[in-house]
Amino acid sequence: MKPVPLIIAISIGLLVGLATTFELVTVPQAAIAAGVAVVIWILAYAAFARIHAKAFNAGSVEAMEMLSRGEYDQAILHWGRWGQGVTVPGVVIAATWQNIAWVTLRRGELRKALELYAMLERTHLRGLKANKLDSICALDRGLCHALLGELEPARHAVAEAGMRSVRAHGSYAAGKAFAEAVIACRDGRAAVAAKLFDEHWSEYESSATADVTRPLRIVRAFASQTAPSITAAYPGEFAFLAVSWPEMAAFLETHSL
Repeated sequence: MKPVPLIIAISIGLLVGLATTFELVTVPQAAIAAGVAVVIWILAYAAFARIHAKAFNAGSVEAMEMLSRGEYDQAILHWGRWGQGVTVPGVVIAATWQNIAWVTLRRGELRKALELYAMLERTHLRGLKANKLDSICALDRGLCHALLGELEPARHAVAEAGMRSVRAHGSYAAGKAFAEAVIACRDGRAAVAAKLFDEHWSEYESSATADVTRPLRIVRAFASQTAPSITAAYPGEFAFLAVSWPEMAAFLETHSL
């Protein structure tokens, strides 16, 4: 239980206990008062959570625009403001740190991103599940390992995401393709990744946001050994793909990305 609800629940119990101890109210009256207080608190907290979630969603639009311009530090700071405070709903905290971990991955700090994903799954799994992000978290962890060339942990993470996919987020298919394509390419099976993209590209492109589909286009081009169909929106947009992947680094250099 979060600290504030726990403190309020204890406070209500203490007040009711003191009132009955000093015979200010009868036991039935105290029970009714306690019940009313709990209901009021639940309704108030639910309303607060809804308001906070709505504000978070609006703020996320701004943060995504920062990410699209390569303003990684600003995006992290913007999202970070929503993940602090004892009254912040768990679903907002989970979504906040999921986004911060993703930006950390996108800036090429893969080890740090792995630490953030591990922290998320360790301490905010309930919030991730409520947001249908627990499968995405596992896929992103798998992508980190794949980009680092750690293929066995990458496969394990993708398999773990598959076990959670019954409650998957809408972008699950694209995220899964991203991780699996990098695994295939790094495992000498680029043709498998190219075929995967050819058969399902419209699905991936329609279900994910640009921060996923744009680098996914680069991986698609790498897999098929064709020129990418896009150029970088800002210097280093796709550099995270190559920080520990020499062949991808050469590919990006060849195409001036």
